[in-house]
Amino acid sequence: MIRYHPLAPGTYSGMSSGYRTPDRPDHRGVDIAANKGTPIYSPTDGTIAHVGINDDPQGYGSWLVIDSQDRWGLDFTFGHTPPSSFVNPHTGGQWKFGDVVHAGEQIAVVGSEGGSSGPHLHFETFGAPGRFGGPVLDPK
Repeated sequence: MIRYHPLAPGTYSGMSSGYRTPDRPDHRGVDIAANKGTPIYSPTDGTIAHVGINDDPQGYGSWLVIDSQDRWGLDFTFGHTPPSSFVNPHTGGQWKFGDVVHAGEQIAVVGSEGGSSGPHLHFETFGAPGRFGGPVLDPK
C-alpha cells in the first residue's frame, strides 16, 4: 500500500493555515499554498466518493472526496479545486462517484474556488466510516 502527499515536492510553499489553529478552531483540514494549476495527486488507491461542483458545504467551491477506507481507514477531501480539472485520466471524462483512483494519479489542480482567500489546496482526512459521518482527523 502506498500513500503520497497530494502535491509534488517543490510545487507548494508550505501550509498557509493549519489544522484547528487558535485563530481558526473549526478549521477541519490544512491549507497548502500553491500556484493555481498545480497538479493535485491521489495520496492512495481508492474510489471517488463525492464530486462536488459548487455544492459548497464549507466554502470549498468545488471539491472531491476519495474513499480509501479499505486500504487506510481514511477518506481524503480536496477543496477549492476548479471543476474543469476533475478529469479521469482513464476515460477523459469528468470524475464520477465510484470511479477507481490510483495512488499518485492526478485528480485535479489547485484553485481558489469558493470562500478562498487565494490559491491553495484545502486538504482533510476522515476516519471510518469516512467523510460523511466519520471523525475529522489531523492530516499531518
